[in-house]
Amino acid sequence: MMKMKKPFLLIGCICLVILIGIRIFQPSDEENRTSIWHDGDLVARQVGASMMNTVAVRQLAEQLPFSSELKQVDVEGESLRLVYEVTGKERQAWIGTDTGTLQVNQDFLKARLSKVLMHHTLVLFSTIPDLTDLEIHYTDPYSGADFTMDRKTFDAYTPTDIERATSSSRRFNRVVIDGYVLDASRRNTFFERFASRLRIQTN
Repeated sequence: MMKMKKPFLLIGCICLVILIGIRIFQPSDEENRTSIWHDGDLVARQVGASMMNTVAVRQLAEQLPFSSELKQVDVEGESLRLVYEVTGKERQAWIGTDTGTLQVNQDFLKARLSKVLMHHTLVLFSTIPDLTDLEIHYTDPYSGADFTMDRKTFDAYTPTDIERATSSSRRFNRVVIDGYVLDASRRNTFFERFASRLRIQTN
């Protein structure tokens, strides 16, 4: 009887070890949610890109997080405009409400759009030295918003550690993404400072 039990015990132990290994090495949901922002490799490859190279600029924009909702990229001289269109089902994730009007409140600051606006602003101005004006347009079935930034205003805001962060992908992820974009207090400060840059419309 004991001889018959041994193979089952062995199989059971092997299965347990496999399950524990999967649990240890599989990224958590939180890691999956944050890792999409860690695009330091992209920044390191593209840093120094010029607005004159419209193909490179478009490719950079299309590789930023949530490009599936990016519907339009306009490159004109030293100006760049990105258009994001979101369905009604995605409003909650993007702006923090599925029925209400887009507002800059705590729900918005925890939602996806606040991170997209801050992330794209920091990445694009840090990567493209001759980018002068950036506009990010967001729209869903019930509301819309335009966020604008210019080089002079961005340079006046940019902390020194961000300026130096493009030297390596790991540093960019640690300093810019973890230290700014994914930091709730710094995201709040960013939108307090640039509140006038975000214009909200009701569709």
